[in-house]
Amino acid sequence: MQPRLFLVCALFVAAGGTSAWAGSTFTPTAIFGLPDRKDVDDRCHNARGFLEHASRTVDDIDAAAAVQAAASITTCFNLPRLNPDEDQQRYLYLAAATALYVAATKSTGSDATELLHQVDAMARNLGATGPDRTVVVTEVNNGGPRTSSDQLYAKKGNGGAPQRDYETVGRSPFGTAAAGKFTDEANSLLTAAGDEANREATRPQAGDAAGSPAPK
Repeated sequence: MQPRLFLVCALFVAAGGTSAWAGSTFTPTAIFGLPDRKDVDDRCHNARGFLEHASRTVDDIDAAAAVQAAASITTCFNLPRLNPDEDQQRYLYLAAATALYVAATKSTGSDATELLHQVDAMARNLGATGPDRTVVVTEVNNGGPRTSSDQLYAKKGNGGAPQRDYETVGRSPFGTAAAGKFTDEANSLLTAAGDEANREATRPQAGDAAGSPAPK
């Protein structure tokens, strides 16, 4: 069982910004090798060391090491800063997602699937193709008056307040799923994660007929 990482980050989105990345094939070393890695905070020794190595190759990085690298990058993302640079923060978020993608490609089964779900969500949080998931609301039709307008509605004798309840079930760490710097790279990452998920879904698993010993 590979380690699992749950990332908790908070930042508002940087507006604008495009690149020539759109439509290109996703390559982890290209993300880790972007010039932006030079701007990573000097306090982030582990993250900087990983990015330098991974900018050359990820062939010798196993799943556990990639997950640990994502954790180090996330720690750097969350360091207190007097004047946070939005683009630098977006790069750290992209790099952490890419490290999890590397971990997924070195994993199998439920471990790979879980990692790819995280990569998908993070890519979308950077503005990759998908709905704006800033807030996802579910209406449950079994509640009582929940808001002042509902209570007013009930007081006016309109047959009781609307039977509704609202629950927030998701929020983007960037406050919005709008496009910003590295959104093109995030789109490529989202596509790569989807392709990897499709490969994983068709790969024989332990206990499948293709990978099981012949019955006696």
